[in-house]
Amino acid sequence: DAPNVDLSRPFGTVAELYRAKGWHPLPLPQRQKNPPPTGWTGKRAPYADDDQYAEWINQHGTGNICVRLGDVDDEDEVMAVDVDDYIKGGKKKNGGAQLKAIEQEIECELPPTYVSSSRTDGFSGKRFYRVPSGLRFRGKAADDIEIIQKRHRFAVVWPSFNPDSRAVETWFPPGAPLTLEGRAAWDGVIPDARSLPLLPDAWIDFLTQ
Repeated sequence: DAPNVDLSRPFGTVAELYRAKGWHPLPLPQRQKNPPPTGWTGKRAPYADDDQYAEWINQHGTGNICVRLGDVDDEDEVMAVDVDDYIKGGKKKNGGAQLKAIEQEIECELPPTYVSSSRTDGFSGKRFYRVPSGLRFRGKAADDIEIIQKRHRFAVVWPSFNPDSRAVETWFPPGAPLTLEGRAAWDGVIPDARSLPLLPDAWIDFLTQ
């Protein structure tokens, strides 16, 4: 089971747990997806220190939590392939089919990895990988597949409440289906950003063309 957390204090409860696993967490407003603190995202933004985190936990402990996808060691940083496959505003997003089409085109499936999602539709979620530091990826892999990277965007993660799906973000372990059954498969341990799978070269080539 997932560890006991105070869902009224997502950032205050788990920010230090994420830091210990190599992530760069940032606070968000309570039960919202935006905005993170000004000046702490993007390619040239600094990384927060212990004092900054103490201040955030004190002032924004009740807020949601996101991770800035930055460096995890001297060689690698983290990125995410964010697939959307649901109805929004009366329009169907088709990220699942678009992902399969890319995998066929470049003859390379995304390897199993940790996925963060508040949905259980079988496709939607942010798939996290390590990549060599300093690459510049395109902003989208397809119409309904966004690329979250150091220079652009951030990822809302467990135990944040997602106001769009009206559910809590959860981690799905590598290989688990993005369904209710897969959601129940998570052991509650936050994944270590430093040991995520490497994004295959074929995908790096496709996303950096």
